[in-house]
Amino acid sequence: MKNLSSADLDLLERITELKSLHPFFGYRRIWAVLKFKDGLNLNKKKVYRLMKISNLLIKSNLLLRANRTPWKDKARSERLNEWWGIDMTKIRLRHLGWIYITIVIDWCSKKLVGYNIDIKSKSLDWLEAVDMAPNNQFPNGVKDEEERRGYELNLMADHGCQPTSDKFKTTCKNLGINLAFTSYNNP
Repeated sequence: MKNLSSADLDLLERITELKSLHPFFGYRRIWAVLKFKDGLNLNKKKVYRLMKISNLLIKSNLLLRANRTPWKDKARSERLNEWWGIDMTKIRLRHLGWIYITIVIDWCSKKLVGYNIDIKSKSLDWLEAVDMAPNNQFPNGVKDEEERRGYELNLMADHGCQPTSDKFKTTCKNLGINLAFTSYNNP
């Protein structure tokens, strides 16, 4: 801790105090507390340098990395209506509560091809979204070879209870859609 000014030593003392209160704070959060709560005018690089000198930085834990399956290539869409993706999310509206949105997206054009919005999350929402998509994209029917130009339509889903249900799988099969699932821990 040589070559530190008295102001830097005072700042390092405050940083050490903050780290003792919040041991998992990194230099960015420490800087934010110093800047916005304490009102100090300093930049992140200085906080980083002082924390590095005094060995207060968080060490990265490589065991916490997400599992990946590098041997399994992800599907890529090269043309329209080759690969679609389906998923559900929820949004909180101030006066209404939670809204559940199920969306089907064409991976090539990023076009929203089917959706369903409801105030409850049900399996029927997924079925309605996946039923709307081919109706929008293929008005003459998804099995019309002339419109599909000889390639198959694939739908990528996660391993949730809705897309893995027998009813969902049967609906996709009846619509002429090949259902594929993401690998675990690799969305």
